[in-house]
Amino acid sequence: MMLTDRAPHTGEESRPLRVLAFTCSRDRPVMLRHAVMQMQRQTYPVDHIVYLNAPLVAGQPQVNRNYETLVRDAAAEAPERLKLRIGPTGTHHQNYMAALSAIDLEDYDLFVQVDDDDLYLHAYVESIVRHYQASPWDYSGSASAGLLRGAVWEENTHLPSLGLGDEDRAAGVPPIIPPTLALSRRAVLALRDMPDTGDYHDRMWRRYLARHGDMVLAIRPERHFVYHLHGHNASTAPWLGPQS
Repeated sequence: MMLTDRAPHTGEESRPLRVLAFTCSRDRPVMLRHAVMQMQRQTYPVDHIVYLNAPLVAGQPQVNRNYETLVRDAAAEAPERLKLRIGPTGTHHQNYMAALSAIDLEDYDLFVQVDDDDLYLHAYVESIVRHYQASPWDYSGSASAGLLRGAVWEENTHLPSLGLGDEDRAAGVPPIIPPTLALSRRAVLALRDMPDTGDYHDRMWRRYLARHGDMVLAIRPERHFVYHLHGHNASTAPWLGPQS
């Protein structure tokens, strides 16, 4: 099924919404392969840009050979829909912006952040497009989304675990699961020019967009992000159970 943007005032049939998934990855080629394959299996067509963080050797990025094998093999099925960019490691925000700088933003309407360490159901992108089509927004996410390490994220319950403090809540930063963030082109353009404070990218993005009074936030009711793959990190709080 092909979903389209709302019909223009001319009455002409509108074109399909164009969606780009963007991912940055370092030292996790197997997980990145999962992310690539998930985007290629979506029920709604989505292009995918991946920025590989590689250490510099003699001034040139040196790519782990596993990436060459696993990622390029995954891309073989639809190489025109996966773009691979290689460069040095920066902050989370810089890495994601480096991915987006490899494409023309005008080519896409919606931008979906895809973590390389998470699983997304096959209708994930379609659900985002459907929700945007019903009522357009600038950024959106799910407040609760399936299972993480065997525990259900309870809606709006674990704000401290999501890294939201009193200042964030006062600024209107939404309590959404970070890997479910989706953005309009307008929001992406704003993020591209924002100051980088070195904080976690999703927290900076939500805080920055929340302080733009004309940016429209939405909480998506459909939850197609389902599982967190790796063990302990900043996003796996103790209440999620063993961190093995």
